[in-house]
Amino acid sequence: MKMKMLAAAIGSLVSISVYAQETYSFEGAMMYSTVKADDNASQSGTLIGGAYYFKPVVLSNSQPFMELEFLQKASSVSLITGNQKYEDDTFVKTTINPVWFAGKIYMDKLVLGLSTNASDSDFSLKSNTSRYYGIRTTTNKFNIGYFVTDNTTVSFNNENSNASYARSTTALTSISDLKRKSNGISTHTVMPLAGTQTLVVDFSYKQIKNEQATSQTNNEYGAIVRYYPEAKYYFEGGYSNNTGDYARDKGNTVAFGLGMQITPRFGLMLSSEKFNVSDSTQKTGNTSTTLTAGYRF
Repeated sequence: MKMKMLAAAIGSLVSISVYAQETYSFEGAMMYSTVKADDNASQSGTLIGGAYYFKPVVLSNSQPFMELEFLQKASSVSLITGNQKYEDDTFVKTTINPVWFAGKIYMDKLVLGLSTNASDSDFSLKSNTSRYYGIRTTTNKFNIGYFVTDNTTVSFNNENSNASYARSTTALTSISDLKRKSNGISTHTVMPLAGTQTLVVDFSYKQIKNEQATSQTNNEYGAIVRYYPEAKYYFEGGYSNNTGDYARDKGNTVAFGLGMQITPRFGLMLSSEKFNVSDSTQKTGNTSTTLTAGYRF
């Protein structure tokens, strides 16, 4: 079952800029996402979130609208929750209500990030709806970065997640907890180009350890490039490759997206991602699409 289908939304609160030297301290976003997998699993729903910045952020018309907080080093806290519907060949359509909390602190050349999210739902079997698995998931992330230049950070990233499966009756098969641990490094660079153009480039590497009865290790490399012809809109593309022991995660992911500032405070983003699993018998390949709307106050 692909509990990882929950959109990694914590980084998706939309950023909107410009036209005047106004400021904002709050922003809110609503995101609708859908995921379709090769094994007929599907998930869709809406997430709503908000962020508070500890100093006013300038709506600068010379900085890319998704990079204002980064370039101005604006510390923040954010909260996201929502309603997701999951269904596959084994489980009936089930409501999931995830909750995310995150914080980011800038201290001169250092930046610290923390986030935690959790969900807890009962998944009834299609073969007998009186029986179910209570599935609880938790994920905690930590990262520390350093500004090697005014526009570039290098970061160490750590993530620990756990999924536990409580069966409603001993007649059901017992499922061991799934534990995932990852450590990695990443870079983030904002590069001004000629005129109003900007290029934003991210590189990442992480080692992922999965433990469920046995221990399996994978390695993943990735890159994302976002091109701004002007500060108020962008086009992006991304690619990652996962190799190693855990067959369900092995494969490559291709991503595309675009975003545009409709008004100085309101913006829209659309993104799509396709995971191609290396071993087709695993049936974990999937396609996701996300539409985000955000407003700054």
